[in-house]
Amino acid sequence: MKILMVSRFYPPRGLSGYELRCASTAEGLQQRGHEVTVVTSRVGLRSQDPLLETIRGVQVHRVLTEYYYQGPVDSWAPTFLSSKDLIAKFPVMVPRIRKFLQARRQLADVDHFTQILDDFRPDVINWWSLTGLTKAILSAPRMRGIPDVYCADNNWAVENFVRGVTDEWPTWTTYWTKDAQPRDEQAEQAQHEQDRQRPSGPWLRRRVESWLNDLEAKLVRRGIATTYSKFSPSHVCFVSDYVFRDSVEHDVFYPSTEIIHGGAAASKFYFRRPRATAQDGDPIWLLYVGTINRDRGLHTLIEALHELPPQARALIRLTVAGDSDDEAYLQGIHEQVRALRLADQVVFLGRVVVDGMPDIYRCHDILVVPSIRMDGLPLRMIEAMLSGCAVITTGSGGAIEIARAADLPLFRKDNPPTLAKVLEQLIRDRKSLNCIARRGQRVALEQFTCDRMVDRLALAMRSLIEAKRASLCAAASQP
Repeated sequence: MKILMVSRFYPPRGLSGYELRCASTAEGLQQRGHEVTVVTSRVGLRSQDPLLETIRGVQVHRVLTEYYYQGPVDSWAPTFLSSKDLIAKFPVMVPRIRKFLQARRQLADVDHFTQILDDFRPDVINWWSLTGLTKAILSAPRMRGIPDVYCADNNWAVENFVRGVTDEWPTWTTYWTKDAQPRDEQAEQAQHEQDRQRPSGPWLRRRVESWLNDLEAKLVRRGIATTYSKFSPSHVCFVSDYVFRDSVEHDVFYPSTEIIHGGAAASKFYFRRPRATAQDGDPIWLLYVGTINRDRGLHTLIEALHELPPQARALIRLTVAGDSDDEAYLQGIHEQVRALRLADQVVFLGRVVVDGMPDIYRCHDILVVPSIRMDGLPLRMIEAMLSGCAVITTGSGGAIEIARAADLPLFRKDNPPTLAKVLEQLIRDRKSLNCIARRGQRVALEQFTCDRMVDRLALAMRSLIEAKRASLCAAASQP
């Protein structure tokens, strides 16, 4: 199969679980003999960096604009167009110019994308993280007859279609939807009065409408949608039952769906520990992995350490691996550690490169996941389990599916006492701690490996391609 994958980020840039799963899938498909090309954003790209590179055998095109990290679409407008005086003097013209510049930027993204489509000629398109990318490219598969599969790791579609976040949709679609808008008699009267005072107005308006009609025809010929429509891929693979249920609860439905649990690479993370995870009297090494911000709950873990009895607390060591996008929160964490006199027991590693994470997991006993937010399916939990770490979690979002499968200990969100109670029990009962680690590793190998995820996704893609071929053959046999 020839597979075109689209993702907001791609390693080595943007290293959340979503992007890491995308990269693992691309490499896994390539290793299975499929031809894979990835289209992603230019975030982190320097002027001298190439737009096309090969990463572990996968071709990666970094050509799209990312509208969150690179600024809102109208930020490319000249500075003087933001002048309040200019906007007050030309209240109609200035917004239209800014809108035109926004449309031009998105059209450039579409040109890059459709050119890659024409050159590569994929059998199937595989969407990944779409937040921040222009949604003008989403109609290309349908208009070109290419089946597409969306790997849904978050609730992006819910944000767009239910809560009305449509900033990334192409601005030019509003030009051809005026007939659907309610009639504004006051605006029509004002327009009639303006036409009476300026006879050239109707002529100019007809010329603009003619130009817009010609533009619409050109866009359609290039495979670009000119009207707003909901994202409806041929097939959707949800990373967890939680993400699927969240979509259904908000009335966001797709014609074909299945749940394929995300996985981690067993070849990279599996580790057979030479002895029991921890013996009585040995220090217990805790690990926190991920972005340091409030909804990830690191403050809960720090407070829980303080609430442990002194003897249990003396055996605890905590490693924090991750950076922060909230400097105020990070500073508060450091102050919390100093105030609770835990500085000698807490080590901050900062951001750790992906290739360094297996060694980090292997020298720790327990991964603590105190997340408050609704994660799709935390990749760090699976990586730690494969490495022989015991995992304890709040079970927030899709994490509960991993916890139930491996019978992991749970504690309440944003509740240090319940976490302290679980930690104290595991410190005293090392046999239970070792059983949790071994059981988690077995379940991760059986249910949450990257190989299993890639095989199921490849099967879904193959089914779509065969269905398309059967449909074409049936159509060709008709008189």
